[in-house]
Amino acid sequence: MISVFLDESGNFEDINYKLKFIGGLIYTGDDLKEEECRIEQCLKDVCQSLKIVYPNDIHTTKMNCKSKKIKEALSESLINHFHANGKYHFTYMVCGSNKKNYIKNNSNIIEEEFASNLYDNMIANLIQNILFYNPYLTDRNYYLNIASRIAQINVDDSQKMEEYKKLGYEGNIIDNKKKYIFYLNNNTAIKAAISSKMVENRINKDIGIDLNVQKINYKNTKKDQSLSTTPFLYAADISCNLIKNVIADVSNFQNKYNSLKGKLTNIKKKDFYISETVKKLEEISGTKVFAWAYDDIEKLWGDLNLAVYRKDFLSALDYLYEIKKNSSPFAKFYYNFWCKRIEKELEPIFNKDEVELYIAKIENYSLNKNKSEYEKGLFLAKKIKKYFNNLKGDNKKEYLFKLNDVLLTGYNHRGDIVNGHKCIDECEENKNFVDTQTYVHFLIRELQTFANEFNYDKCIKISKDIKDYLEILKENEKEIAACLNKKITGNTQRGKIYSSLGQFYGFEGEKDEALKYFSKALDEFKYSRIDKNRETTLSYLLHLAVEQRDFELFEKYMKELWNSSDLEEIFKKITDNKSNKRRYQLYLYLKALDTFYIESVSEKLLNNIVDFDYKGSDFEQVHPWELIYKYLAIICLKKQSRNKAQNMINKIDEIDKIKGIGGTIKLININSKIEYLQLDSKLNKSQNQGEIDKLLSKMERVLTKYTNINKVFGSVRSENGKLQLDKLNTVFTYMYR
Repeated sequence: MISVFLDESGNFEDINYKLKFIGGLIYTGDDLKEEECRIEQCLKDVCQSLKIVYPNDIHTTKMNCKSKKIKEALSESLINHFHANGKYHFTYMVCGSNKKNYIKNNSNIIEEEFASNLYDNMIANLIQNILFYNPYLTDRNYYLNIASRIAQINVDDSQKMEEYKKLGYEGNIIDNKKKYIFYLNNNTAIKAAISSKMVENRINKDIGIDLNVQKINYKNTKKDQSLSTTPFLYAADISCNLIKNVIADVSNFQNKYNSLKGKLTNIKKKDFYISETVKKLEEISGTKVFAWAYDDIEKLWGDLNLAVYRKDFLSALDYLYEIKKNSSPFAKFYYNFWCKRIEKELEPIFNKDEVELYIAKIENYSLNKNKSEYEKGLFLAKKIKKYFNNLKGDNKKEYLFKLNDVLLTGYNHRGDIVNGHKCIDECEENKNFVDTQTYVHFLIRELQTFANEFNYDKCIKISKDIKDYLEILKENEKEIAACLNKKITGNTQRGKIYSSLGQFYGFEGEKDEALKYFSKALDEFKYSRIDKNRETTLSYLLHLAVEQRDFELFEKYMKELWNSSDLEEIFKKITDNKSNKRRYQLYLYLKALDTFYIESVSEKLLNNIVDFDYKGSDFEQVHPWELIYKYLAIICLKKQSRNKAQNMINKIDEIDKIKGIGGTIKLININSKIEYLQLDSKLNKSQNQGEIDKLLSKMERVLTKYTNINKVFGSVRSENGKLQLDKLNTVFTYMYR
């Protein structure tokens, strides 16, 4: 049986009161009655040694600052007992600074700032977690012993009085009719909270609950003298005080075990030091501590548990990722403490018969240009791969191929060539277990890895081989279409490989070959229902026009991409557009402004572009934002706005700090800064050589980590092996320049 003893700490009715939590103890022994006697004797012994009255003098809330030694002695005595017993666990739920945003502005039945709803909501959530959402506890029988609670309201506070009366709380007038006591929780209320959670979430767990909500009896009144003592609730009260002091301690080491009054300002972290507190409490108890937060993260935690309970493997992985990436200050704790444990619950619900479905879903994520989507695809793919050990036969090798193919897409988005090559190697190992079309599709994906290494010669060679394969298929397709008396339409795969060839020839500076293949690609996409492929190719083509300074070519195709030639209108279209491609279009637009229209850029348009709230408009700050910042800086520099230019170029550092970005983007970031400094030196006679030299040294350090890229940079080096500044533009060409 699992026994739970709960009390609370803090003023739940005061929105200005910073630290408030519900907490106490969980006991996992089956000797509850015997243990109650032992706990009582433990507390009696310490009271005797302190020469205080048991239990009258052990209510920690009533103690003043001078009672520090008593509190400490009570805590230490219990801690020693917990250690000797080995079956106690601290537990608590802290109220997050933001509480639960999705509850805001809701009914007065649950709205947190109405009456004592915050406490009611928190106790319901904590009990739900203990009973249903704790993977460490698997017992079916629970004893819940919860301290009753009252709210004291000044009679002249008519608003608060009305709030409690509306919700039907019973109470009594006290203190010469100056105050009113409302009785908050009882057996009926807690039972209703538990049952509503079970019904709401369709939880059919076979558990038995023995529920007892009662007043902690410190025998301070005549009525209380006739009632039994409540040793476990005394222990819960002392434990809450201990938890409070540990939170204070880890937030400010100089104030160990002091009264928390006056030092709440030391608790500055929005997560209330939950990770540090749990670690400290586990050192104290020698057992696992079960902590949660009353925060928006709780909804995801509940959804994750329900997905596991319903054996929905893919949804469970989804929620794992959402918790990991959530902006809640408690997300890191939940992921490291709770989610890593619950991952052990996933293996039994991994369905080998649904692997195709799993792969299809994560492929959809990985193909998305949105960072959060392809990062989710990567996360899911890596997790799923762990469970492949249970698969047998040729299917396993087929799925390994497909899974690595999906992973490759995600790593390519990151510019992570090291992990990209690992995926390529595994795909090559298992290529005989997939059909030819699937393998060709992988080869097209593989190209991006070599492109990220600036190895365009190899890209062109592989692309031409793929092109030949696809053109053989085209001839067969023509014959079949003729037999069926059907016209042949474009082929997306062929279009993609033509578009890629055009791009690679663009990087090589071969304009005519690039245009030839771009034209072929657009012809293949003519009948395609997917506009994004055509848009991508048009974008590549326009980048070529910019690179080659071919204004006529640019104007010819810009209207097809943006349906306009007006600069202000185009900027509005890009910023209003909600597609994932708009950051790429913004990059192209800025390059074109710099190359063809710099003299035409009005002060109004410049301010609109520079001051626009890109983050607030959901522009993802990932590649090619390092290049966007570079061009924003260059345009500002050319338009005599040097301060704005410096601000923009410094923002590249934000991209550089993004977790998981590969060597390609790191090198582009460095080169972007170098290009800017060179221009600044030219326009403003600035002395930037020292900073440029530092950046070249940084580039060298990055190159040492990436052997394949380093080989490509051999053509940039002098006889003594140093990078030559004037030759960098032979590597950073076309779309990277």
